[in-house]
Amino acid sequence: MSDSTSNRFDEFQKPAVANIVKDFREKPNGRFLLVIPTGGGKTRTAVKSVMALFENGVLNPETDKVLWVAHRRYLLKQAQEDGFDEVTSTVNYRGKIIFAMVGNLAKSVMDSEPNLRLIVVDEAHHSKEGNVTYRPILQNASVGILGL
Repeated sequence: MSDSTSNRFDEFQKPAVANIVKDFREKPNGRFLLVIPTGGGKTRTAVKSVMALFENGVLNPETDKVLWVAHRRYLLKQAQEDGFDEVTSTVNYRGKIIFAMVGNLAKSVMDSEPNLRLIVVDEAHHSKEGNVTYRPILQNASVGILGL
């Protein structure tokens, strides 16, 4: 990414990240959406937001976990490779972010991970009412949810 492109993205990503941190600080179990047009950097902004939640103490870097769910494997791969592997942070996120396909795998993580504090739902518009695969995620009142 060229410097001018990077600067352009940072212009809207910084306030978006700051707002997400503020929202989850005020309501840790809140349901919030990150809405950016296709190709606008939603994944990168969400990754920066997760890191900022750890860096600002909203999430405890020693204990808390984040579940990143998607309905397609390439979306999980994109978050891992194009997001977390490229964003620098003062917090070592290894082992703190769990990537899982929506459905039984995500439910299994939710049932077995006592330190789960946040769920990021990639392509959240697929979680619309009536989609039973997302129901356990959306009904989990003990965690915050960030929909992309």
